Amino acid sequence: DPNLQNIPRELRSVFKAREGKILVISDFSQIELRIASEYVGDEKMIRAFKEGRDLHRYTASILLGKREEEVSKEERQLAKAVNFGLIYGISAKGLSEYAKSYGIDLSVDEAQKIRDKFFEYFVSFKNWHEKVKRELKEFKESRGYTLLGRKYVAHTFPDAVNYPIQGTG
Repeated sequence: DPNLQNIPRELRSVFKAREGKILVISDFSQIELRIASEYVGDEKMIRAFKEGRDLHRYTASILLGKREEEVSKEERQLAKAVNFGLIYGISAKGLSEYAKSYGIDLSVDEAQKIRDKFFEYFVSFKNWHEKVKRELKEFKESRGYTLLGRKYVAHTFPDAVNYPIQGTG
């Protein structure tokens, strides 16, 4: 069951509001990444947003050693998969598979190199993931709050890095 934002635009017109009601669609620019960068306090990512940069283009430029204006559409798609996968700690194998959903073929070795470079640059995410893993190992759970103060308790790594971000948005 896809959510409405994952339904192709050309099919969205089949959804009609009941009489006297309206449907509102809003798309906050890269909101999930904005929340994640704020949650982990990644100054580089926060600065990129404050400067009005497209984070996917920015990430591609870092990973590929190019100026942002030189990044192709396909390279931006790669960075999109990287950003959305790696903030949640996806493995190299997982990134290789996930990239396919963005139309990108990426070997596991290539994915590992990209993963290493991402975490080398956005070190706050690496530190956060390591902290969560330590909590899970020591206490068998990770506890915390979303940015809006909702308490969460997680028992697996994917849940522990997902709750505070998606629970805020």
